[in-house]
Amino acid sequence: MLKSIHRLSTKQFMEVMEKGKIYTSPLFVVRVLENKKEGVRSQEFGGIAAVAPKKVASTAALRNKLRRQIYEAVSPLASSIIPGISIIIFAKSETIKANFKNITPDLKNLFSKAKISV
Repeated sequence: MLKSIHRLSTKQFMEVMEKGKIYTSPLFVVRVLENKKEGVRSQEFGGIAAVAPKKVASTAALRNKLRRQIYEAVSPLASSIIPGISIIIFAKSETIKANFKNITPDLKNLFSKAKISV
């Protein structure tokens, strides 16, 4: 599980929602924001948030399960994420049907597509 210090605060979450770029894959939609201070990329890790909308998973138990799976899949990838990046990962309806083994490679490909991993 991803440590809470690596998760976005509410303020960071809202900033990524307003200014972040959108990338998609079959299982996820990702919003990415590069944190810049005075024109230079911050060396601090921005953070990650996982979202499972009610449209995707109607029960709270299923939404929580999806969020836990996303955080678990991101955990080994967190060390390869470029510093100064904030990420919000939204689950699509196909994520419910996906096997956990398929989630990590899909996220890895999506991070590569968004050019946020080394």
